[in-house]
Amino acid sequence: MSSLTKERAAEIANTIANQMGGIRRLVLMVNAKNITYNSEDGSLSFRFMKGQNKVNFVRVLLDRASDTYEMKFVWVRGVKWSTVKCLTGVYCDQLISVFQDITGLALVL
Repeated sequence: MSSLTKERAAEIANTIANQMGGIRRLVLMVNAKNITYNSEDGSLSFRFMKGQNKVNFVRVLLDRASDTYEMKFVWVRGVKWSTVKCLTGVYCDQLISVFQDITGLALVL
């Protein structure tokens, strides 16, 4: 895959956030923290703090070849990272439901 410009990477990450309901909703509904994007691949990642004891971090990466997403769910404690689940082939209209199914947290009322 060709590398992305920083502007295009930011645009992809912003699109991912919007498809998940927007930054404001992520912050309000799941207490999302450290919302960042990777300037090389456009992935969006954030920690979430509400009532979690199995997963508290997610990274969403666009697979530009298939126009689907990879969602990686991780448990972070201090400097230890443990991947709990990694899903590929997730369509944009499935981002919210997959997040809700894996975490048990609602992004929509």
